[in-house]
Amino acid sequence: MLDDTYAVIEIDAPTSAAATSAAPTRESPTEKSAEVFDAVLYGNETPAMVELLNKPATMMMGHMWANRPRQSTPDGGWKPVEQTWTQWLVGGDGDGTGSTWNFTRHPVGTDKEGQCIVLGESIGGARKSKGMRSMTAMGLDIDSGAHLDHVIAKIEDLGLFCLIYTSFNHTKRGLHLKRDDVLRRLKIHADPTLEQVIDYLRRFDKNRYEDDFLAGISIAEAKKQIESGVVIVLDTPPLEKFRIVFPLETPVTIIDLAETHDAALSVWEDKITGLAQNMLGIHFDVSCTDCSRLFFTGRHPKNAVFKTAIVQGNPLKFEDIVPMKKAYYLKSRMAQNQNPYEVAGAGTRFDGTPAAYTQSGISLNDWHRECKDRFLLADLLEHHCDDRLRNTGSEANGHVHVECPFEGEHGSEGGTGTMAINCIDSQNDYWTWFCKHDACQGRHKLAFVEEALRQNWFGEELLFDNDAGFLLPPADDEDEEEEGEVIEDSARPATVFDKNTPEAAIRARLKKLVKSGADKVGIKNAKDELIATTALSRRDLNGMVSDIEKELAKAARRADLSAIGGADVDELGFDELWGFGEDCMRKANADKPFLFTVAGQLTEVGDSKLGDVTMGRYEHHLNRVANFTKSTEKSSKRTNAPFAVVRHLFHGDHQGLPELRGVVTTPTFTAKGKLLMTPGFDATSGLIYEPHAGLIVPDVSPVPTAEEVNRATRLIVEETLADFPLGGLTRAQIIDQYKSDVGVPAVANAVALFMLPFGRELFDGPTPAALLSKYAPGSGASLLSDVFSLIVTGEPASALTIPKSPEEFTKIIATVLKSRQAIVLFDNIPPSVDSGEFASALTSGKFQARLLNTNTSIDIEARCAWVLTGNNVTLSSELVRRLYMIDLNARMAHPERRTGFRHADIRGWVRENRGELVWACLTLIQNYVAKGMPRQNDEVLASFENWSRVIGGMLKAAGINGFMGNRAQLQETAADAASDAMADLCRAIFELPRGTHVRAGSEAPYAGRSTLNFMKFLNIADDGQPARLPNTGYDRVDGYTRPAAVGKILAAMARLPHEIEVEKVRWQLDVVPLYCSKTKATVFRFDWTQLS
Repeated sequence: MLDDTYAVIEIDAPTSAAATSAAPTRESPTEKSAEVFDAVLYGNETPAMVELLNKPATMMMGHMWANRPRQSTPDGGWKPVEQTWTQWLVGGDGDGTGSTWNFTRHPVGTDKEGQCIVLGESIGGARKSKGMRSMTAMGLDIDSGAHLDHVIAKIEDLGLFCLIYTSFNHTKRGLHLKRDDVLRRLKIHADPTLEQVIDYLRRFDKNRYEDDFLAGISIAEAKKQIESGVVIVLDTPPLEKFRIVFPLETPVTIIDLAETHDAALSVWEDKITGLAQNMLGIHFDVSCTDCSRLFFTGRHPKNAVFKTAIVQGNPLKFEDIVPMKKAYYLKSRMAQNQNPYEVAGAGTRFDGTPAAYTQSGISLNDWHRECKDRFLLADLLEHHCDDRLRNTGSEANGHVHVECPFEGEHGSEGGTGTMAINCIDSQNDYWTWFCKHDACQGRHKLAFVEEALRQNWFGEELLFDNDAGFLLPPADDEDEEEEGEVIEDSARPATVFDKNTPEAAIRARLKKLVKSGADKVGIKNAKDELIATTALSRRDLNGMVSDIEKELAKAARRADLSAIGGADVDELGFDELWGFGEDCMRKANADKPFLFTVAGQLTEVGDSKLGDVTMGRYEHHLNRVANFTKSTEKSSKRTNAPFAVVRHLFHGDHQGLPELRGVVTTPTFTAKGKLLMTPGFDATSGLIYEPHAGLIVPDVSPVPTAEEVNRATRLIVEETLADFPLGGLTRAQIIDQYKSDVGVPAVANAVALFMLPFGRELFDGPTPAALLSKYAPGSGASLLSDVFSLIVTGEPASALTIPKSPEEFTKIIATVLKSRQAIVLFDNIPPSVDSGEFASALTSGKFQARLLNTNTSIDIEARCAWVLTGNNVTLSSELVRRLYMIDLNARMAHPERRTGFRHADIRGWVRENRGELVWACLTLIQNYVAKGMPRQNDEVLASFENWSRVIGGMLKAAGINGFMGNRAQLQETAADAASDAMADLCRAIFELPRGTHVRAGSEAPYAGRSTLNFMKFLNIADDGQPARLPNTGYDRVDGYTRPAAVGKILAAMARLPHEIEVEKVRWQLDVVPLYCSKTKATVFRFDWTQLS
């Protein structure tokens, strides 16, 4: 296909300037004569590859410059680009910045940085691993000395389809090693031998090199001073640097790889490692295991050697990769640095410290022994991770509040419970990193560094580079003397300091001196010597000492206040008073939480409901937990907190408080499948359990028996739901059919709704809305929503109406989400609804809007069950795809006149039996948990994959079939005019010959085939009349007259498949875009697939 499709390109495109780099004699790949722009073809075309080339693939484009951060694409700004793989190869829409790029071009450039690509799509345009939604391809960065031709030959042998291009520094010779680092790591004191240099490269260098590359190294200069310091200069073979991109046969959705998000990311890491090691047998840059890893696009210096290749073969199947644990791959290098105890796999060192490593396999434990009193961690995070800081403004010097690298294990994100401290600013002169969250208790500080490196917060070289500014100079031997001699040592800093010594190092020496209790003479002598040897003046040093003394005094006073347990409002300054109050509030709230945040707003709980905390309420809590005193001549009495302190704390940053996800009045499952039964706040889930008085829930068996599962389904379906005309069936029909192979979709969907609030924490992501659709008033939709609410909350549902104003709708949604209601019900919605705001709330991970009757904006996650009720409603296609339907049809003119109910007062019966009904819902979920939480994949709703698989798995485990089996009926009954018009157009296209090719406004042939003018077709598609597609350029008089508008219709149709039913057979239409090199325009092909 490549030869045929690019026949024109092979004639007209410039011949590739690529040359194969010099390498030892080796087996060569089978190079074909054809070229596509700069790319050389290898291997043989396969039908699977041809099929893949015409499939859409979504990847993200952006720009990155280390020295021009303002011109780099910000987090949240990475643009997803959807094109067929053909377009990715020969050119498509570019990246939206005016430059068009593809995998077959390798232009001349002046810098390796600039345009780059991420091989998948994220949520919200973020470029971080936990934001990645799906991956279209797998990429490897090879800088290890592997030979490009050998790798191509290996891939040919495997019969795989891939894209290869060399990087900017391809075939570069020579390496510079920092001499001081080599000597320190190898623990030698003279010029290293060649064997020692190779040992250093094997064990400590950031990159991992192939053996034949190391065999060709020699030492050119053992000691050479350059601008950045003293280096060892090595002569090396040309280092071949290239990137390999394997398009996946089927894109991978990250969260589908495992039950938890972290486990899913680990699966991806292990698959990438397995691809490089088990399939190709080469070393690689392990940062590629991050699914958000960017790859700079191909470019090369003028007149430089480069290469771009397309290796033809079968697309890579993700499941075919034999994974290798990334940790195992690293340990294969680490073993050279470990003692036998660590190699044996004990996981901790002989001193009891957990073993930790950098991404290149260097021991962090060994590094820590040398740098524990030299590392300026807070400074490093401020300079290189400012987007992860969460400072409140009250941090002491050298302290920063920061995101926790293990935040994914917390019950909720956010907060200021994680702190990093410089060595010179800590109490014991050692750097530290800790998190107060329950999930991080007992976690060693090196684990935080290890995880931050794994997530690419900063480069590991910063930990070892003495010139980077984050390591203080090593102390001389005199620092090991007794404390009484420190003053004399500190008075002779000339042995260590000079004019280039950074201020941080000087401050560290002075702080040690002051903390040791040195007198004024000792401090003066030290300052005199520092003035003579460093760049600081006496004024600079006086100010530095004064700041140190104030800081140490403030810390001592706060420690005294904590020990005494009180603060005198007349004797202490403002900073001490508010600091004391903040400490008291934090400690009291940690013991038994009473203050929370919801979407950044200060919140408390009363009567199982959330309420905003006013300044008066905050003052009440502060006076309750903090002992402010006022002294007289005779005694000291307790007094109110000063108003200035109350105001300062109230308006401060409350991110250190726990984030509240909601209040539940029944037992509920946590994210790990544990049934929450203990009243109070659960930090893991972020839920408060406040059981209703009088609610008695029978014990739920850890492994429910078949009889218990049957009893649970009977309680929910036969006792509660069967009196409702679900799916147009009678009570007897429902009982007879709901456990059949086909099931009753309306019943299955209703059970799914009932279980949702109890199992909401078992999955991440959004939930669709349940549409209780009725054909006539009185069918029981509002009653059913009340029954649902009574089981979940003990109260009837609070109904909302849909406002006419989109702005008002947005505020209503924000307000109810902030209240953390378990159920959000819009009752009796209008006959026609089209709300982009509501559609956004249903699918967004977080919803951002202003609260009702305020100017306050919030950004909040939706964790509720959405419910809509209405008569014969018509909804926009945007909303329909975000719903699942529970249809009620009594099949009579006056449904309200129905009789013969099992429970005449269903609300009263539910109140009396609520404990049993809650038990039934919990038992069905526990049955799912006990069976290993298997996910179902039979019916998966796009954008709600987690909900579909988990809730569907619960139903399947309980033997309830029919889940979402009425989606076609939903489309037919609720779809709007635009959807109907598109369905009619698809039926007209169905009559065309299979494989028809069309152009927007011409009939120019494509690859020797005739094409259809789609604009002409549109004008006769509806029985000789124009197809009436709203908002597409359709004119009632002239029909379609602008090819550009028709092109947009085709492009829109190509974004997703379309389904229709023809004579009871379901068909799927895929509109496939194809690039025509002759006309430089897009041609579209209509492909049909029979679904049933």
